[in-house]
Amino acid sequence: MGTFELINAISSLVLGGIMTVWSQSIKDRAEREKLALQIALERHQATETSQIKAREFQGSSGFHMTRRAIALIVVIAVVLLPILLPAIYSDITIIIGYYDTTQSIWPWLNTYESIHWIAAGSGTRPIVISPVMNNILITIIGMFFGNQMVKR
Repeated sequence: MGTFELINAISSLVLGGIMTVWSQSIKDRAEREKLALQIALERHQATETSQIKAREFQGSSGFHMTRRAIALIVVIAVVLLPILLPAIYSDITIIIGYYDTTQSIWPWLNTYESIHWIAAGSGTRPIVISPVMNNILITIIGMFFGNQMVKR
């Protein structure tokens, strides 16, 4: 009979410890969720306050003129200069880069993108128009005209 009581005492001791650790982990998880909800609520309130301030912001005319100037300079630099400069100077080469999707040699590998370059002209002074410049141009023009469309 002594063995049964010893097994019972040890098993109840181990089970009591496991249950205590389990209940503490449940309490900790509930506390973490409560803190996460408080942080999310504070972030939401901060975002809402920021959105209210952004809606109430009335930009000055200088702000709008700066945006227009940036859009105009980028359009001139990326679109008009590569067209006009070779007509004015004969030793200019326009080099344009574009992305091309290429199939991999191995069938289990995915496709990958590579940049291909095209040179127009045979001059000694290159003007390089990279895909990054094209993306910047598209982004600036899109943001400028998108903002203008919303206002009207």
